[in-house]
Amino acid sequence: MVTNADVSVIIIQKKGGFSVEGKTEFVIFCIENLAVRLQENAAVVYNQLAKQSRILYDYIIPNYEILHSQGKEYILDDLIEVMQEEGVLA
Repeated sequence: MVTNADVSVIIIQKKGGFSVEGKTEFVIFCIENLAVRLQENAAVVYNQLAKQSRILYDYIIPNYEILHSQGKEYILDDLIEVMQEEGVLA
């Protein structure tokens, strides 16, 4: 399971100066909801976003302001498309 502390450290390391709490919650929202949609363990989804690719660092966090204002289904569809483009999801 991905914890708030894990994601907070990532956000602080990658994007110091952001409001960590809101972005942490959003990243966890993305990971947990992608896991449900993909019928996968959240740790696997986290690895796909952060270790097998740089989607977490180069897409989700930098685009937080835009993404978090969208609806859940839009966000998930968008992230799945990005994961497919990056080759971490068939």
